[in-house]
Amino acid sequence: MSARVFVHPKYREGPAVGALEVGLEKAGLDCSNMGVSPSDARGRFELVRTIGHSQEGGVILERMDGTQYTHFKGWPAPLGPEAA
Repeated sequence: MSARVFVHPKYREGPAVGALEVGLEKAGLDCSNMGVSPSDARGRFELVRTIGHSQEGGVILERMDGTQYTHFKGWPAPLGPEAA
């Protein structure tokens, strides 16, 4: 099963980042290529995997539901598909 995973803003910096990582590892997730996305236009953050880099200089990110997008520094993350 896949789902979009939204992350509370407090888990973006400080000791809470470590707490988030510990929780994800306890759930059996490999955190070596995971992170929290930049905020989208609505101010939401998502758990994403880093897939690689695009030829245009962006970073290819994958949401936990499998949808991918290319992020360019300074741009908000796209809103993506609406949750069911």
